[in-house]
Amino acid sequence: MAAAASTAAPDRVVKVLTAQYNKFVKSDDNPHLLCTIDERDIRVWYFLVGGLDKPYLGGEYIFRLTAPDTFPQRPPSFDFCTVNGVFMPGGPICISIGEYHADEAPGKDGGGGWRASLGMQGFATQVVNGLICHQALGSGIRIENTSDLEKAAAAAGSRAYNRSKYPELYGVFESIIESTPDSAVSQAIRKARAQLEAPPHPPRADTGRADTGRANTGRADTGRAAAAPAARHTAAIEAATRHAATTAATAAAAIRGATAAAAAAVAAKVSAVTTAATTAAAIRDAAAAMASAEAANVSAGTALASAQAAAEAPDNNMADHEALISAAATAAASAERAATAAVAKAAAAKAAVEVSAVTAAAAATAVDAMGADLATADTAIAAAAEAASITELLRELGLVE
Repeated sequence: MAAAASTAAPDRVVKVLTAQYNKFVKSDDNPHLLCTIDERDIRVWYFLVGGLDKPYLGGEYIFRLTAPDTFPQRPPSFDFCTVNGVFMPGGPICISIGEYHADEAPGKDGGGGWRASLGMQGFATQVVNGLICHQALGSGIRIENTSDLEKAAAAAGSRAYNRSKYPELYGVFESIIESTPDSAVSQAIRKARAQLEAPPHPPRADTGRADTGRANTGRADTGRAAAAPAARHTAAIEAATRHAATTAATAAAAIRGATAAAAAAVAAKVSAVTTAATTAAAIRDAAAAMASAEAANVSAGTALASAQAAAEAPDNNMADHEALISAAATAAASAERAATAAVAKAAAAKAAVEVSAVTAAAAATAVDAMGADLATADTAIAAAAEAASITELLRELGLVE
């Protein structure tokens, strides 16, 4: 998951980040963090959180810190990559030391507000603390409140999620784990993996030996103790399955809404096209009527001019004068009728244009609604697929038959 190409970081920031990264690599202070830097931008750091206890047992979560050009005076931005049940992936997250509280002064106990002395490693450590003490986070931007069963299901599916979403980046972290087997974090991660993948212990078989009076020593509880992990795994499966069913139902409803909106959009578009065709025909008729009226006016003008010329000529007889005047009157009447028809056609064209505009607006609204419903459907489908993949992974791990 490489960062997008960006302008070069200021030299001062490069020096600070280089020193902090070298210090992080050489130390083994935090048993739950691995780190790698984007090859194209030293301001972008990726961390892997692992080796935590329940409800995150076996979970391996990737998050990103991006230092601004004003670092360390201003804090890095912070977003998660892996589903974890506390910090939602997909955008900036609000925590007390983050960019949303950059201008707040730290409290007397050192909490709240950004401190330049924290650096990138200190910020990452606070993120881990946020997972462990998630009850204290309260509400905030991209912070969610899920049950321990949902957190456990996310933890069980985290490695498969990372391999699917961020194969290259997660491969870098797996290489670090393999190449540093003696580091505290590598040991903690491998131990958590083993605990998660270990099958539940079956109850002891009856040996057939006679009761020697030791039945009340506590051995009778062995079967129940061994069955407890299986019960917890089954509960996690059930929680993930319920989540998958709910999100699948949401996806189905969204798809139905998108389908209806698409049908409405198509109908509106067809209506708009039909109305536009009617409008075009009306406009053509109006133009033809106007042309006829203009031609009639020209003819009437010519006839009147001829009649006037005949009247002014004394040697012509009155019959010719009357014939010319009658022709002029006929031409004038024809022009009037053509003009009236043109006005009616123009009015019809105007009305058709207004109807077309309204229908086109309705079509645009329907298309917008269809786009919104399709986006909702896509989100719901992705959520359903993610929940289903977690459930399937738990089955593959043998946590349920």
